[in-house]
Amino acid sequence: LYKLSPFGGHVTSVFVSTSFAGVDWYSGLFNVCDFLGCEFEGCTFRGTSFPHCRFVDCRFSDCRFVPDNLG
Repeated sequence: LYKLSPFGGHVTSVFVSTSFAGVDWYSGLFNVCDFLGCEFEGCTFRGTSFPHCRFVDCRFSDCRFVPDNLG
């Protein structure tokens, strides 16, 4: 089990066939992550960055990418 904090943090990992549902990430940094065959449903990414990440065969459904409270 891999637990991510919804409040910031720096993540460098590989996610394979992982489902993310209803997650509200705030100001996180996903750096050099690989998302392979992952599903994102009803997630909100507030001020979250994905530099050098790869999304391969992933599905996004009802997700929002919005600025954080500082814009």
